Amino acid sequence: MQMKDDIQLDPFADPWPQNQNFDETRNGIELGLHSSPMKWLNLNLNYTLQDSRFDGGDYDGNQIPQVPQHMISGGLIWMPVKWLSWSWEVLHAAEQVPTNDLRNDFGRNQYTVVNTKLTWTPCKHARVFLAVNNVLDSLYENYPTTHYPGWTDPTWWRAYNPAPGLAVQGGVGVKF
Repeated sequence: MQMKDDIQLDPFADPWPQNQNFDETRNGIELGLHSSPMKWLNLNLNYTLQDSRFDGGDYDGNQIPQVPQHMISGGLIWMPVKWLSWSWEVLHAAEQVPTNDLRNDFGRNQYTVVNTKLTWTPCKHARVFLAVNNVLDSLYENYPTTHYPGWTDPTWWRAYNPAPGLAVQGGVGVKF
């Protein structure tokens, strides 16, 4: 896909950082496998390869920030009875350039996270769930950034934006 005039912040614009229009080329493929080997078990596996690059200008050929080149996810949903399901998922992202790193000077980001969710559906109009995100309490970031030089701090450095650790969520849903 060819994109024209995608707006991104250019931290190196003269005389100060500002939004610029960039042309980009985005290529990719997404593959998905889904299976229900038994009526009480669903399996899925997805892979996405994205090659997103600047097309022309000062950053020609550089990878676009925040777009992971590789993403793979997989999981299962176990339904021991009709009204109860338990799902597990694993997500891995790799080769992600940090925000503001239009020159691709800093290392790539990668992370893996595991989530689970238990859902009870007592009737067709109600649902109760309990989810645990980042089950392994992994230290990771899904929004890597860099700090670009400014008047007060002329140093260019890799910032760190940690994602939440182990997090428990619960909820109730009712359809009318």
